[in-house]
Parts: sequence; structure tokens; C-alpha cells
Amino acid sequence: MQKLQKSLVRMAKVTAWIAGDDFVSPADVSAQFIPVVNHRVRLGTRARMDGAEKENVQAEILEREERPFFKGR
Repeated sequence: MQKLQKSLVRMAKVTAWIAGDDFVSPADVSAQFIPVVNHRVRLGTRARMDGAEKENVQAEILEREERPFFKGR
């Protein structure tokens, strides 16, 4: 597992633990996605020239990614 994946899993587990859950939900992973990947994502020259912002690109990635269906929180 890559460093990014390990960090995301670890942070999602902490989020679930703080919420009092004994399992990690897709919402826990989503809540930690941007904070975990923020310093690891760099925009290319073209994206910067087009005025793209890192936070918007990260939010778009999170929205595009399919999440499993979960009846919990």
C-alpha cells in the first residue's frame, strides 16, 4: 500500500473512532480525503495557466469517484 493510501486509511479510522464507531464508513474516508491529499497534489503548468485551484480539483476528484452504498451515517 502506498503512503497516501495508508495515511487516508489511518485518518478515516481515527475519524470513525472519534465518532464512536467500530467501523469505517465511506463518509469517514470522504471527510479525510482533501486534508490527506492536499499537500501531495500539484497542479501542472497548463492547469495553473487555466486558473485551476488545487482545492477545486481535489473536490472534483472526490465527487467523480464512485462510493459504495452504505445505510449508516
